[in-house]
Amino acid sequence: MAQLNAQIDQSSLRRLLKNIDKYGKHIKKQVQQEINFTAGQIRYDAINAAPYKTGNLKKTSYVNYKRNLLGAEIGFNAKYASAVEFGSRPHIIKPKKGKYLKFKIKGQWVQVTSVSHPGTKERPYLMPAFERNSKRMKAEILKIVKNRKKPFRPR
Repeated sequence: MAQLNAQIDQSSLRRLLKNIDKYGKHIKKQVQQEINFTAGQIRYDAINAAPYKTGNLKKTSYVNYKRNLLGAEIGFNAKYASAVEFGSRPHIIKPKKGKYLKFKIKGQWVQVTSVSHPGTKERPYLMPAFERNSKRMKAEILKIVKNRKKPFRPR
């Protein structure tokens, strides 16, 4: 499984922010600050909503702030992050090294060549946090642009 991430960028706000540079640097800076704040909030909410077994999933969370661009990336680097978010289908697990998988069942060591995994149920934690916070972010960015001090005049 691959890592799981969600990105906040200007693509969903393309029409609103098409000419952001013409609004002035202070407006662009405020918009980026709002995006950064929202990215941190999404990470926080996702960490709190993520299932907890060993704590490893939560430890692998990250936010990459895009400097000089309007955007941020929030994600989890655990190999199984997407399987937790979206669930997994039944699959066969085979050993990566050697001929056998070795594990304990009821205190007894068992050695097998493969295991049929029944799959896992989805337990979304990142996308609900992303959807909830990105709606608020869009509203805040709209306020920033509408309340700009300097009127926008296309060239």
